[in-house]
Amino acid sequence: MSEGNLPPYQYSTTNNTRAALQSSSRKESRRSQKQKRGIDPVGGDEPPLKKTKGRRKDFESPLAADDPLRNRDKPLDKPTRSHTSSLRSTPAISRAQSQESDSQSGRSGIRTPAELEPGSSGLGRSNVVPPTRFATAINEHTDFMSGLDSHQLVDAYGVPLPAMQALLDDELEEDEAARNSNVEKLAEFAKGLAPVIYANCVLRRKGPPSTLTCSECRTPDSARWRCDSCQTRRDLCAACLRKTHMATPFHRVRYNTGTQFREATLRDVGVYIQLCPEATGTDHCPAYSSSEHVLPSDIDTRTPPTYGTVLDVPPAHREAGHGQQEPGYGRGPSGLRPADQGAPDPPGNRPDPMEPGASQDEELWPDDQAGGEMDEGDAEAELKDAEDIEEGASFGESGQTRVRGREAIIKKDCWGHQVLVIVDKTDIHQLGVSYCKCRAGRDLPPYQQLLQLGGLFPATESRPRTCFTLEGLAYHQVDRLECRVAPQAMVRKLRRHTSPLHPSTVPNRYLEALRVIREYTVVDNLIVHGFAHQPVDDWKPPPPGGLFYRCVVCPSKRNLPRGHKNDPNSWAFYHTFAHDGNFSGQHTVSLQPGNNIPLFPGTGAFQHPDEAKADLAAMKTDKQVRKEAEHLFAKDKPCNKHLAAQVSGKTRDKVTDIKGIGAWACARHGEFAAGGTCNYELGEASGPADVALNNTFKLNTDPEVVDRLQLFYDIWCRYGVHLRERFNRTPNVSWPEFAEVLGSVGVWHIYGHVFECYGRWSSLYARHCGIVDGEILETLWSVLNQILETCRGMSLAHREEVISMFESDSNHRKNLNMVDTIAKKFEKYIAEAARREAIVAQLSACTSPENVTTWEAERLAFERDRINDSSIADTFFQHELVQVTSRKETEVQLLEQEASQLDGKGLVKAIIDAMNLQVDQLKLQALDKQATSTGDRRAVATSRTRINQRVNKCNEAMAAALGSRPGRNELQKVRLQPLMKEDEWGPPEGERETRRRYNLREGAEFRAVDMPSSRSDGWRKGLQLEQGSPEMLTRRRAMDIQAQLCVALMNESLGEIRTRIVDQANTYLQRIRSTRGHANVNYHERNVAHEEARRQGKAVRIHAQIYNACREKLAKLGWEGDAVSQEKIMSWLLRYRVLRSEDLICSTATYSTRGTVPDFSLPWFWRMVAANPDEPVEVTRKKDEEFIAAFFRIRWINARCSLVRCQEELIILHFEMQMCYLGYKSLADDWIQRKQVMSGQVAHEYMAAEMASNWTDMANYGRERFNMCHKDVITSSLST
Repeated sequence: MSEGNLPPYQYSTTNNTRAALQSSSRKESRRSQKQKRGIDPVGGDEPPLKKTKGRRKDFESPLAADDPLRNRDKPLDKPTRSHTSSLRSTPAISRAQSQESDSQSGRSGIRTPAELEPGSSGLGRSNVVPPTRFATAINEHTDFMSGLDSHQLVDAYGVPLPAMQALLDDELEEDEAARNSNVEKLAEFAKGLAPVIYANCVLRRKGPPSTLTCSECRTPDSARWRCDSCQTRRDLCAACLRKTHMATPFHRVRYNTGTQFREATLRDVGVYIQLCPEATGTDHCPAYSSSEHVLPSDIDTRTPPTYGTVLDVPPAHREAGHGQQEPGYGRGPSGLRPADQGAPDPPGNRPDPMEPGASQDEELWPDDQAGGEMDEGDAEAELKDAEDIEEGASFGESGQTRVRGREAIIKKDCWGHQVLVIVDKTDIHQLGVSYCKCRAGRDLPPYQQLLQLGGLFPATESRPRTCFTLEGLAYHQVDRLECRVAPQAMVRKLRRHTSPLHPSTVPNRYLEALRVIREYTVVDNLIVHGFAHQPVDDWKPPPPGGLFYRCVVCPSKRNLPRGHKNDPNSWAFYHTFAHDGNFSGQHTVSLQPGNNIPLFPGTGAFQHPDEAKADLAAMKTDKQVRKEAEHLFAKDKPCNKHLAAQVSGKTRDKVTDIKGIGAWACARHGEFAAGGTCNYELGEASGPADVALNNTFKLNTDPEVVDRLQLFYDIWCRYGVHLRERFNRTPNVSWPEFAEVLGSVGVWHIYGHVFECYGRWSSLYARHCGIVDGEILETLWSVLNQILETCRGMSLAHREEVISMFESDSNHRKNLNMVDTIAKKFEKYIAEAARREAIVAQLSACTSPENVTTWEAERLAFERDRINDSSIADTFFQHELVQVTSRKETEVQLLEQEASQLDGKGLVKAIIDAMNLQVDQLKLQALDKQATSTGDRRAVATSRTRINQRVNKCNEAMAAALGSRPGRNELQKVRLQPLMKEDEWGPPEGERETRRRYNLREGAEFRAVDMPSSRSDGWRKGLQLEQGSPEMLTRRRAMDIQAQLCVALMNESLGEIRTRIVDQANTYLQRIRSTRGHANVNYHERNVAHEEARRQGKAVRIHAQIYNACREKLAKLGWEGDAVSQEKIMSWLLRYRVLRSEDLICSTATYSTRGTVPDFSLPWFWRMVAANPDEPVEVTRKKDEEFIAAFFRIRWINARCSLVRCQEELIILHFEMQMCYLGYKSLADDWIQRKQVMSGQVAHEYMAAEMASNWTDMANYGRERFNMCHKDVITSSLST
């Protein structure tokens, strides 16, 4: 639809109206396409108007000029975007407004259908008008829709539209990317000349102005100076530039020579930093005499010093007055003209100019320096060996050498002020500084004037030559914390930004940056943690952990609600810490140990190094404790080797003195504990972790307030069993008197332990602890690792300060987001509790109420007794299924055995790959029968290609390992065999061939895979081989290896069958049969349940096929003539029977302990006992009932524990909401107290009031957010 056909207002359309507008738009589009193809327009086709980008489409309204509807509706604030890309922001009117206006049609000029001209629809379109349907005058009671078909399209005025021609499919297709505004705008930018136009606009902005009129004083032919940091009014004369930029001395400027802009500085026009608060503009401190600092008279007319090559001004420009060169002056070593070098030095408190022999600014840091951050002393030692770069070099007439190194340092400006190198947040400047001598600053030494009056952080207290702006330091601090920018990269960025093409000419202040950043970090910590709010004459240093952000929610005296000990759920207040090691935090041996200067040691994440060293030397190890008390280790359960903990960082070398770090952190909220980080000098030993835990106890816990403790460690079964004995036998440490201590292993690492560790140390059975995964440090390390590499070469003190800074900042960010974190967890576990409760209800429905009562009592007793004796879990889980060696463990054992042999040929690896390949072949055979959709067929084809390549590779590897190739057609294939009537695989190959008149290449899933069981009987019997020959021994070993792997694979398949067949029974019982009688309500749910049951049944049948195939292979792997081998195979075959269809029938009566039918019989694969025909049926049935009851007992208890932990978590989160609110309030109260302490110090009072307001705002936000989650959880009476 063209723009001229749209009314000049927007309105909300009905579906009919919207369809009419879209159809009209499509017709116009087709007419436009016909014209493009050279087809003449016919039948009233009119060329559509050109679309105008960016303005609203308008109708040509048929309304009369005096019609009240014309221009009545206001445009919508945000036009609705149509789903069709060709129709945007379709204007429409509401039905109500349309009907209201129709009632006035007779007197408002609206034409009825009878009044419309022939061939017109009122929308500017040629149309066939149907006969008039209205016999009387149209009024407010007229029904425009009467007599119309429900599918008839009408226009905005109720006029029926003709039938539309069906659109082609390609005209209806839309590009998904076109609906994305970002993609659409990017595509629009990419086509055409937009990039070039943008580039030219940027270039024109960088170019000279059309006239050299000053933007401030409007003096013509004077605006030779351009400020690149100002957004507007950038071209100024020298006087206006100096006047307007005294308050912004760090702007970057350039000078217009007539042919180019060249480098310049605000110093060249007389801008300097004025520290006197009494001085204004370019005036100096009142204490200075009028002759002390005088600006040269020609400063506004002369050309500034040249910092590089400048092209001569063409004669035409010189005649026109553009870029006319003023009489120049020579440059001395300082970069100023000779007249300025003789300017008098300012007397008084101003620093003296640099004298011969005094410490000067360091030379240039080499640009090609690479690697991590170095120790300050190491960096300085390398820097002193560097020579001046390109000093005295000349390039002849083609260019002028830029000054580098010491020669690039300016000593005085045109006023005679001493010039300081000032590092800002974006550039490095050289500006003069005027010190204050009047009453406002005469009592302050120069370095304090720089800080207090100028916001400049001096690099040294005596004779400062380099300063860093406080704004720049704060900016780079955030840049370092958020973007992990190292100081070396920061300085390189500043030098490049200052002079993009000549960064080596900019003074290098890397060494000063290393020192000042450390000093500023300490100063900032003293401020934000409140230690600057103390009288200087009675100042007390911060205590251990005092400069470290702590968890605002972890229980302490400052955030516990009043009367918490009398609450029935007082168990919800407890400490929980997790420990882990990180061996990415290595440290290299310092070349200059004397450079290790700590700043406030022990106040951050690490303990004081001297105290930690003394505690570590006295700390007992398990080996020492075992020598003293052997009986304490009687109940120890040996676990896996845990190679990651035993091997990492165990190698000694001369390069690194620290192998990694370890840390204790709050396991519930993920915040590092103050003083809880330690260094691992040689592997993940218990000593450093014990020392850090002892310091964590001292700084973060109080047993008198909270007497419950939970500790997480990945290897708790090795570390925590004798933790208390180590503490009790070490003089320097003490174990707090906690009433209850629980040890646990993280939920990820628990599965790497032996089975007994799960019952002993899983957090699933940790009473009154809620849901804590114990793996929080894994996520924290991933963030901290980004800066640990840069700490390798730092001094030990600097390294600990950097790590403490990042850990403290991590805590601070978590504290700021704690409200949303707790609220989201509460909402999550509200839904999770309902889901877990449904699971428990499903399992309870499968057993008797008596069993539920008994199991619940056993669970409560187990969780209570497990606190003091973890070994009780071994007895509690004694009814668990007999643990057999898993498939992976069998593979690892065989691989390790082969690796220990000298003649290993890769036989184990070849057989493992071959068996895994055959399992995938069987699964693909099952999938191929149901691959009907395009996506499924594509997945099957892709899998078939990969399996074909694997078959080739495995057969080659097997031939190499066995030393011989199979004969032609010798290998036996494996196919799925019909086992149950539901099986979709089959019929046999013969019947399939009768239906196909052509031959196809065999699919990859049916190709034979080479392995001992696939070869012929003659090969396995070793015919024509000498007894004891190497080839015979290889064959026997190969058959023995495959036999063990077959048994392991059968065990795995049976485990899958057990789990899935019980899940299928529960699906039938709980989701299908229990919903009968409500067909209309539960139709969809029942369909989903039936589909789920079918998937579970198919999985059972596939695993049964894998099992039977492995058993068939196992029967062939006995070495003929060897009685031991034959007996082992026969015993396996008796134990592992053939799976038949009756074994796999899913019966809810069978897999339920609520009651059994008279012919109850548990399939043989549950108890895994050999067939015993002499055993009475009643005895077998009783054993089966006991076994299935024990099986459900464990499943029910685990599900019940999961539900109880979730319910406990909701209670804990309820109290954490209160502790979070009170924690914010206590922080605000602390600042209010500091304000009172510093009464009379206005700056300190303002700072304290600001901080108190910030924490009060956080508390108010927490109250509103928490009360939305839990009604009245935060009340006005809540207090500590």
